Amino acid sequence: PKTFDDVLETSKIAMQQALIELWHTYPFTFKKVTRYQVLPAYESAIEAPMGTLTAVCLENGRVLEQVETFGDMDDSETPVYGTPECYRLVQNNTGDKIEFYPTPLEPVTIGISYDTACMARDKSGTERVNLSAQNDTININGAVQRELFENALILLTEVYLIQDSSDENYIPYFEAYQRALRLLIN
Repeated sequence: PKTFDDVLETSKIAMQQALIELWHTYPFTFKKVTRYQVLPAYESAIEAPMGTLTAVCLENGRVLEQVETFGDMDDSETPVYGTPECYRLVQNNTGDKIEFYPTPLEPVTIGISYDTACMARDKSGTERVNLSAQNDTININGAVQRELFENALILLTEVYLIQDSSDENYIPYFEAYQRALRLLIN
């Protein structure tokens, strides 16, 4: 194809399917992200990251415990203030939030560690859930890891495009993908 628009839709779909499978195949180190964010005074929640939360801590390094409920405090109409001791994930239609207990009286820096679900970046560097534009790139900073990942991705895309395991090209591409995946993991 001469342009991105000329690429067959089936090829784009196969690559996105392969990207999702490969990204979630293994706990790759390049998916691990830690970001710090200020929880303002008198605020009890911040937006949850796109991905799987692995740890939440205060700026002094103290890891907060994840709980399902805040116990009796869920029924209380009076807010409790202090340094956050625990958190819970709240999921709803307006977006996932990390809610803290108690609510801080002063701004608190929160460290959030997670495995990102954003597999791509657009040309300005903004993280995206999937590849969708010509200039999008895989969300991996290390050049070697990105090259190994892209090689495995291309091979798995070919496997998805062939689909028929009785096709003479299926087994060679699948085996090549398995070798590329082992290289990436190692």
